[in-house]
Amino acid sequence: MRRAASAQGSNGAAQGSSALEELREARRRLERTREGRLTRDIEDARQRAERLLEQERRMMQELERLDPTNPGAGERLRQMVDRKGAMAAELGDLEEQLDQAARDARRDQTDASRRLGEAAGSIRDNQLKEKLLYSRGVIQGRSQDYARNFEEQIRTDLEGLRDKIDQAAGALGPSRERNLEEALDRARAAVTGLESLGERMEQRADSGGVPQPGQEGDRARRLEPGQEAAGQESEPGRESSEGQASAAGRPGGQPGQFSPNDVRQWRREADQRRRELQDLRNQLRQEGVDTGELDRVISGMRDLGMSDTYEDTRSAIRLQRELLQSLKEFEYGLRRALTAPDADRLEQVGSDKVPPEYQDLVEEYYRALAGGRR
Repeated sequence: MRRAASAQGSNGAAQGSSALEELREARRRLERTREGRLTRDIEDARQRAERLLEQERRMMQELERLDPTNPGAGERLRQMVDRKGAMAAELGDLEEQLDQAARDARRDQTDASRRLGEAAGSIRDNQLKEKLLYSRGVIQGRSQDYARNFEEQIRTDLEGLRDKIDQAAGALGPSRERNLEEALDRARAAVTGLESLGERMEQRADSGGVPQPGQEGDRARRLEPGQEAAGQESEPGRESSEGQASAAGRPGGQPGQFSPNDVRQWRREADQRRRELQDLRNQLRQEGVDTGELDRVISGMRDLGMSDTYEDTRSAIRLQRELLQSLKEFEYGLRRALTAPDADRLEQVGSDKVPPEYQDLVEEYYRALAGGRR
């Protein structure tokens, strides 16, 4: 019955892992759709602004060539007045489009969203629609010099609008969702690296500092949470007893001392992992993710990179296990939040320990991942 329950648990974890991957792929497809739509909206807005600017330039040329004494001058002015009204209506639609695009981009493209808002705001701040409407009377009743200067102001404002839309297009970058996907992959790689370090540390301790063929895999299996080790059974999600770390291989059950070469290598690895986690922390902070738990892991990695940590074999192994468990919990929480319907939950990642009822699920999840790598 125990074997059947274990098999069911492993199958459930594997199915859960597969479901998480399907959710991630669905979110990636949705994100690509959003990015494509935003890119198209910005390009369309830019083209509309460019058309308005070109219309204004042509109108300025017509005004320069207009001879008030010509019999057809009145009709040409009426046509220009009509075109001014159409331009003002087009500009109003463009303002609404820019505002909507800014709202759509606010979640994943904050810089582009801000610049789109500035573009829409420039239409209001410069009273560009009002200028276009007012210019209808200017070209009919004011002096040619006054009309020319007024049209120059409109042209300058339209050029500024187009430039701001260009800046919004240039601000498009990887979305928040994509950055978090990358961060999740980096967190998983850090877990794998720290697991490998722990397996080698425990193998050396078991063999008295000299690795024995076939021990590494046996040791890794023996130390999985929930499995028996050195005649004891560890509780899921909790630190294994010291007796586990001092498995057979030394007289009296004492763990072997690490060699100087091993210590130098492991210190280098710990320092490398710490730097990688610092980069990960910076990336997550930029996305507004709480990194409190990750900060504690980084602090512990500093200790793991110090030579005196390895003077006590049991303490070194215990520290590595604690850091690994905390990092697993952080990565698992990030994964759950990333695939949750409410993206705001990302801000909760790392703020608390994984609840006790999820400890077994975390371990089952990692066993499923390990099985997929074999």
